[in-house]
Amino acid sequence: MATAMTRIFIAGPAVLLVLGWAGHGRAQGIHPEIVGNIAVGRVFRLEDRSFGNKPAAGGSAGLRIGSRLGVEFEMNQVLKPALEPAVCGVVEPPCVGSAREGLRSARVASANVLYYFGGAGPRLYLIGGAGALWSREMTALIRATPSGAVMEELEYAETGFAWSVGAGLRIPAGSRLFLRPEIRLYDSTALSRSNLGLLRLSLGLGYYW
Repeated sequence: MATAMTRIFIAGPAVLLVLGWAGHGRAQGIHPEIVGNIAVGRVFRLEDRSFGNKPAAGGSAGLRIGSRLGVEFEMNQVLKPALEPAVCGVVEPPCVGSAREGLRSARVASANVLYYFGGAGPRLYLIGGAGALWSREMTALIRATPSGAVMEELEYAETGFAWSVGAGLRIPAGSRLFLRPEIRLYDSTALSRSNLGLLRLSLGLGYYW
């Protein structure tokens, strides 16, 4: 499943840009655009913990359709793991070995619709869409042996269906360039055992044709 979804979200932006180029030749209201961004992302599990604020980066490819609508495929990656030493909890005899626990990696991809308000100058927009959140987590496993407790690391991967909502500003920065500060929330509690969410603040630089 994860491999198939990865292929979809890699091929999606390319297909969208090709359709945009074809449409742009026939209608002035269709503009292909690309955006790269840097971000701060907070991955969290609503019922028990947050994995802290971590740097992230990514980008998107999409189409602006007329003055109000846009569609895009976007991907983002949390760049720094959130791992901490695990505590054994066994006093006598002490644990043998060590382990880490926390979030090892998180990556999100989604297909979204954007709706723009206003006219010339900076424009507010709202975002809604759906996609997937891939994560890898580490947890500590304490195994009992005749000589005492042994602590080991256990790593597991998860792919969750993720809704996405957000808002931002589109700020002109030249004849073809624009800035996009925005906030997005991803919720993958549906169809996921990990029940992770991601809150992301980003600043993007875009180019359109």
